[in-house]
Amino acid sequence: MIGLNIIIKLSSLRSCNNNMIINTIPKLISSACRYLIAKALIFSASVLFFLGISTSEAVQAQPERNGGFLVSGVAELPEYEGAANGRVVPFFSLRRPLLGGELQFAGLGADLNYYNHPYLRAGPAIRLVIPRNSTTVDQPEIQLLDDVGAAIEIGARFGFEIPFGRTDEDRLSGGITVTQDVANAHGGSVISTDLKYFFKANRMLRFSIGINASWANSNYHDTYFDVDTIASNASGLTSFDAGSGLKDVGVEIFNILSFSQQWGIFTRVAINRLSGEAADSPIVEGIGEKYQRFMGIGVFYNWQ
Repeated sequence: MIGLNIIIKLSSLRSCNNNMIINTIPKLISSACRYLIAKALIFSASVLFFLGISTSEAVQAQPERNGGFLVSGVAELPEYEGAANGRVVPFFSLRRPLLGGELQFAGLGADLNYYNHPYLRAGPAIRLVIPRNSTTVDQPEIQLLDDVGAAIEIGARFGFEIPFGRTDEDRLSGGITVTQDVANAHGGSVISTDLKYFFKANRMLRFSIGINASWANSNYHDTYFDVDTIASNASGLTSFDAGSGLKDVGVEIFNILSFSQQWGIFTRVAINRLSGEAADSPIVEGIGEKYQRFMGIGVFYNWQ
């Protein structure tokens, strides 16, 4: 159907001048690319789902690394992406066997690892992006911009986890996640990657150090970092047209202080630096903050 629409639109351009053709063809190509990306993500998630069902018996036959864990506490994060002010929210993290695979849930994202190979990981992924509207932010200029609803990004994650270090618990993990917004909040695509090293310092203390980076397309950047003429006149911010590119790079560290084999205290600190088009936006450079922080603390419970 999308191909027929493109053919019809291209046929209608024959009577237009060269400028109209030059301006229209990129839009058609962009629409087709977004359609193909969405279809590819849905297909990948479907394949991983059925792959997980077909290999569930083999996964269950493998020895479990542990019974999983639960963290519950509070965290401070930016009011919106690019904000200088923060907000305190409940924080929840979970890792638990589920449906023959392993569910990993942390903050505003979740991964279901179906391909539970000893070292390789693969499965569907979901990410949430908090809304930005005039009733939830303190910055006067942002209150005058268009509201942005909550985004629901769905896609797939592929990764690895290998033993690495002095003890049986030390490990190195990483992966890449590709998602597409399906809630029409930003309508864009995001590709993120990360690398983490988890190690046991002593009998009571465990650490994890990680780095990450993410790329976003023009739809994402347009939604959160663009300032069009109307918004510029209303807010006083300089007009800005954001394109696709590297969105941010970051580093994180968390630790677990155990009081017993099951209970402990969990803390996490992360800093992401907005980059490229996102960092140059007047929403960030003028009234916001390039360095986005996350600080959380909670109670840790380990299933045996």
